[in-house]
Amino acid sequence: MTRQAAAYRGGRVLLAGDAAHMHAPDGGQGLNTGVQDAVNLGWKLAQAINRTSPESLLDTYHAERHPVGARVLRNTMALVALRRQDERTNALRDTIGELVGMDEPRRRLAAEMSGLGIHYDLGEGHPHRAPHARSRPPHRRRPGPGLHPAARCPAGAPQPR
Repeated sequence: MTRQAAAYRGGRVLLAGDAAHMHAPDGGQGLNTGVQDAVNLGWKLAQAINRTSPESLLDTYHAERHPVGARVLRNTMALVALRRQDERTNALRDTIGELVGMDEPRRRLAAEMSGLGIHYDLGEGHPHRAPHARSRPPHRRRPGPGLHPAARCPAGAPQPR
C-alpha cells in the first residue's frame, strides 16, 4: 500500500511522517523521511510560535516536504516492483544492477535513499535552515523530597549523575 496526504497542512492541522505518507519499507526510507518531516516542521513551528518568523512560514512545509514524500513513494514502489519474479523484472533488475555499478548512478541512488540529495528552492526571505539554538546545560537535580515518590531512588541505589 502506498499513500500520501494531498496536503500536509490544513489550517492548524499539520501532518508529518506516517500521517503524511505511507509506503513499503523497501530501502529503509520511511523513518528517515518522517524524521526529516519533523525537523522541517519543528523549527518552523518554533519560529512561528515565538513570532521570529510570520505564520506564513508554515506554508513552506508542504511545498518543501510533499515533493520529497512523493519521490520516496515512487522509489519504494520501484523497489517493490523489482522484487517480482518474472522474465521482464529479472531483465530490469540486471540492467539496474549494471547501472548501480557505475559511480554517478550509484551516488545518485545513495543520495536519494539517504535523503542527502534533498535540496529546497527557498526563494527570497525564507530562512535557509533552523536558526542556531542557544545551548545551555541541562537542569540537573538530584531526586529529593520535592519530586514524585516514584522518581526518587531507593535507599542505597546509586544516585543519577
